[in-house]
Order: sequence, then C-alpha cells, then structure tokens
Amino acid sequence: MYSTTVLNVDSSQLCAQLVGRLLPYIKCTSCDQYPVLKKLVVAAVEDRSPPLTPLHPLSHIPGGPHLLSMDGHRDRVSCVSTVLVKGGGVSQEGMSLVIMTGSWDKTLKSWDLGTSGVLKTFDGHSDRVLSLALSANGTYAVSGSDDKSVRYWSVASAECVHVMRGHTAAVTAVAVTRDGSNTISASSDATVKFPWYTDLHPSRPQRPVLAAVLRGSSLAVGTSNGKISLLHIVSGQVMRAVQGHDRAVTALATEEVEGHCHLVSGSAGGEVKVLDFSNLTSSIL
Repeated sequence: MYSTTVLNVDSSQLCAQLVGRLLPYIKCTSCDQYPVLKKLVVAAVEDRSPPLTPLHPLSHIPGGPHLLSMDGHRDRVSCVSTVLVKGGGVSQEGMSLVIMTGSWDKTLKSWDLGTSGVLKTFDGHSDRVLSLALSANGTYAVSGSDDKSVRYWSVASAECVHVMRGHTAAVTAVAVTRDGSNTISASSDATVKFPWYTDLHPSRPQRPVLAAVLRGSSLAVGTSNGKISLLHIVSGQVMRAVQGHDRAVTALATEEVEGHCHLVSGSAGGEVKVLDFSNLTSSIL
C-alpha cells in the first residue's frame, strides 16, 4: 500500500520503491539463489549506480514498523489527534480510528486509513495550526492557531461551527473534557482558559504555555521556562509545580499503566521524562 501511495503522488520514486522491496535480499543468506537481484540491489544501494538509484536511501522494508504514509499537507505537520470510536471506516472489533492532523499550511485534515488519502480538509484559520484535540466520541475537533483563535469543527462535514477569540498570542495547546462539555486552551500569552472564556486564576503561569494535557479534573501545563504545573480546572488552583526541565516543555502526554497514571514530558533540550501524574514526582515505568 505504501509504494502505491508514493507512486500516485510522485512517479519518479519508482526506483527507490523497487530497491526498498528488494533490500531483504542483501541480508538473507537463503536468497543466494537470486544472485542477479542481490547484485542489482548492492549496486544501487552501495554504489548508487544506474539504472536504479534511490532518491531516498532509507527505503521502507515490508514487515517493518512503518505501516503506511499519508500525504496531503503543504507544510509542516504540527499536531496529531486520534480517538477510537464505534463502527465506521477501517475497524477492529467494532471500533475504528479517527485521525486528524493540523499543519503550518493553516489547515486541518482527516484521513482514511483504508486508502491513506485525505477524507476532509478543514479551512478557516488564517495562520499556522499549532494544537488539536478530538472529542471522545470523534464527532468534533478543537484547534488552536497562531492566529490567536480557537475553532470548533464538525468532523463529519469539516465545517467550522464556532470561533472563539480572546487570547492575545498563539494558542499552543487545546484539550476537551471527557464528557465533551468544555474546552481548555493554553497560549503563549501565559494564560489558560477554562471554561474557555474564563482565565484560570490565580493559576496564571506567568510564562508562555507550550503544552497541556487534561486528565479528569486536573490539567498539566508545561511552560517556556521548563516548569510543569498541575492545575485544578474547577478552582484554578495550582496543586503542584516542579522544575521539570532546564529548557521549554514542548510536549505532554498521559498514559495509564497497571491502574497508575504517568505524565510524559518532552523538552526543547531533547529530554523525555516520566512523572507520576498525581504529584509530579519521578516515576519509572
């Protein structure tokens, strides 16, 4: 499926795709019965001699971790959101995966896993899309942008159903409560809003917020000075704050392991740390 997708977009990739499919013959000792193929691949990969010269030397081998490639955005993909919903599309045990992406090309896209193609393109933002979150049922999405706005989208129709303005700088993180009734947004203007039209006081982080993740009634936010804070979304109080990294916290995610919730953070310095979500202490998976 991957080769077909690539060649549909760029037919000049034929040589690279052919070599990628033949790469196993280099390492497979039982494939000595195909000396011509082996010689051809060695020449193409090591000597880069014609007639087959890969344009991209890291061709994907079937059976590897790379399952498919989806092309459609015209600029950097800045955010991805997924959710499992009942029925529809490519499903497993009655569930299907909804995938949406946001890009610096100012659009969002939903994707068809069956064809690796674009299902819908969501136009509306006037600047780079920086953050994205899907509702738990996959029916709507929320996006934040460099244009300082937060937009609600119908996933089915790709229509923008609501625009919220109030941040004075880029909206760097968005999250949707589990029941879908409220949205949280964080911004480079150093504010976090929940409900959207209300600043979380007295928890204003004082530094640009670059990442946020919601779990239950607790919101973890990461700021440009490397701090990670745990906020209560009802009272707005800071329940815990730690110096998580030496440089800006750029990504946050949660994962539950054996009934215990972990917070995973990434920084501009290349660090990845795992913390206990409830108290932000170091945790080892």
